[in-house]
Amino acid sequence: MTKVIDSIMYDQILDKLVNSCNAYEKLIEGTRYSLWLANGDFLNIRIERGQVPHLLGVNTDLLKIAANTRKNLSAYDLLKKLVDRDITEYTIKQKGISLNSVFSDYIMEKLDGFVTNLKIRTDDIYAIVKYNKERAYTTGQELENSDYFIIRNINRKYYVLGVVGNDADKNFIVYQPVTSRIYEDEESFSKFLHRIMENQEITYANSFKFENYGRDFFPEHPVSLSVEQKLRVLGILNSISQKYKCIPSVSREFAFIMNKLSNSYQKINNNAAIYRALVASMENGTALSAEEITEDICDYSTIGTDLSALINKCNDLVCSKGENVKAKESYSAIQQENSNLKAELEEMKKQLEEVKQQNQTLTEEKKNLEEESEKNKEIVKLFDETYEKYSKMK
Repeated sequence: MTKVIDSIMYDQILDKLVNSCNAYEKLIEGTRYSLWLANGDFLNIRIERGQVPHLLGVNTDLLKIAANTRKNLSAYDLLKKLVDRDITEYTIKQKGISLNSVFSDYIMEKLDGFVTNLKIRTDDIYAIVKYNKERAYTTGQELENSDYFIIRNINRKYYVLGVVGNDADKNFIVYQPVTSRIYEDEESFSKFLHRIMENQEITYANSFKFENYGRDFFPEHPVSLSVEQKLRVLGILNSISQKYKCIPSVSREFAFIMNKLSNSYQKINNNAAIYRALVASMENGTALSAEEITEDICDYSTIGTDLSALINKCNDLVCSKGENVKAKESYSAIQQENSNLKAELEEMKKQLEEVKQQNQTLTEEKKNLEEESEKNKEIVKLFDETYEKYSKMK
């Protein structure tokens, strides 16, 4: 249930609005952000005065009614009238407007996250979501009015800035913020990610630049992410993609890292499956064979020596509890003997193959000798005939 805004809360909101407007005018106004994303996209972000009231969660349409003026005031001018107390709690209520209508249900969260969200940086990046409404339709999730979500993690608080592109000039799209949020509990943040990430592309900014006309409100920060930071972000993206059914979109130079992370994730899953199978086999009093692991989970030869030793030890314990004398023999020893026999069999097969080759060679040599013998017989016969003719002539 939405909390009713009373006079005390109204004053708290006004104090935060004053601080937010001062921070915007002194630190943020006029700043241009450029983000080169790992998926090849480029974000050119501007934060104009017109977006500020909405980002802060203030309904300036109602403020215009409360201001009781014919002047064509901008949204930011109306916000300043509220901040400067030209529009008061009394004048708002006098027009029959409730304070809860003027301010967002999440006004405090928006105020707390406003400055941090608009002071964009990349070294605390969690993920950037490339939001496609057509993909969102297929998931049945509530649609969002953003082209990208820039998500950052600062001391386990998650800051979310949604931006929309003005594509009047296709060659140079300017993106402007349309939503600013902060999530301080994992459950709410996870629900939000399920809504915006499913079936969407996620990426990160591997290079970043800002221009602010001489203002320097940033602490030292990297213009480009270091290799270590990129690896950290890639690890996060891989975990996110598994959890929220989204698609990591990164440059080819890091594809091998993603593959490595995926293989590590698969190995962890395989090991977990082996542990479960091992527990089940011990509960059932049966040994877990290498063949079962290879057939049901993964190639036994890839599981590593430590896990293999653990399996052998557990199998020894299981077999030692049986009444059968043979079952009390060491399972790992039997397995080793079986392995040795297999090796001997392979060696015998190899030797048999060599004998076959030798036999084939001898057969071919015998055939050659027989052919040569036949030729010699023909020569002897011809010689005898010639000699006999010569003798008669003589």
